[in-house]
Amino acid sequence: MRSILVVGASRGLGASLVKAYAAESGNKVFGTTRSSSPHNSTSNITYIHGIDVAKEEAGRNLVTHVHNLGFKFDVVIITAGYFGTESFDEPSWEKEITMYTTSSIAPVFLVHHLVKAGLINDGGKIILAAKSHEPHFPLPTLDQPGFMRTEMTKSVGFDQYWDAGGAVTPEESAESLTEFIEKFDIGMTGEYWAPRGPRDIGTAEPVLGKGLPTPLKLPW
Repeated sequence: MRSILVVGASRGLGASLVKAYAAESGNKVFGTTRSSSPHNSTSNITYIHGIDVAKEEAGRNLVTHVHNLGFKFDVVIITAGYFGTESFDEPSWEKEITMYTTSSIAPVFLVHHLVKAGLINDGGKIILAAKSHEPHFPLPTLDQPGFMRTEMTKSVGFDQYWDAGGAVTPEESAESLTEFIEKFDIGMTGEYWAPRGPRDIGTAEPVLGKGLPTPLKLPW
């Protein structure tokens, strides 16, 4: 039996990853949420409520919950993110702090606490599904899940670009990401990948050239 942890499982890509992994027999899936409603655990899905990655205690709280459940993880996917709208004319200090805290700082501490508590199985995989700013430390592999039709992109007005930008549903993104994770190995540690290839990176061909492979390794 494989144990999978999805951090940020309340909606969007995280919720779709939980469903995708739970559909495979033999998987035990855990998903974190900030609140307790409306996510109810099932026979092979366990929700860990009250994990707010923007808070310093998130990693410690997660470890406490997991210890009580008695599991270790084969796959950890951190999808929690925040996308705030701003401009160069009107930059937002608060939104920048929230974006960096959620997407860059929090993963460092989450992974630290999980590893130091011995909650990652030998050969375990840690994947950061980046949504805004990326953390810079060498443990996991970083993935660009692509432009998605989610509440996050809609909330900042990007739904007007869904069709022109080839936005995919969270379910489609989850499918390509899970396929990529199956092929992921230690040789790819610390790298940045686009599982769906150049079609999800608008500037890929102008910067990297034509005939790019899928999945696509990105420079960073």
